[in-house]
Amino acid sequence: MSPQPPIDHAWRDQRTTHARLSGLPDPKPSSPGGGGLHVRIGQVLADAIEARVWRQGEKLPAAAPIANRFRTSVDTARHALRWLIANGWADRTPGGPPYSRGPKGL
Repeated sequence: MSPQPPIDHAWRDQRTTHARLSGLPDPKPSSPGGGGLHVRIGQVLADAIEARVWRQGEKLPAAAPIANRFRTSVDTARHALRWLIANGWADRTPGGPPYSRGPKGL
């Protein structure tokens, strides 16, 4: 009997990412001094981290799925991820994906 090939779970990760992103609300409309679209998307993602959609240490979605969900450019989605990192909601290792730091109250 030959050994079984390793199972590729990437499809499951993609389905889970899509399901988590599709459940998020749209960003609030812009208000004077409220920040750009990347800030509003970052706030939606931060609210999701606070609600434990992504738990501490869990990989956050890449920029492309975020851009697709919020119907914006990948560059705007990257700025939203940088906003999360700058505001303490996520960490990133050099060259790696962003990870949730978990709710701020923990």
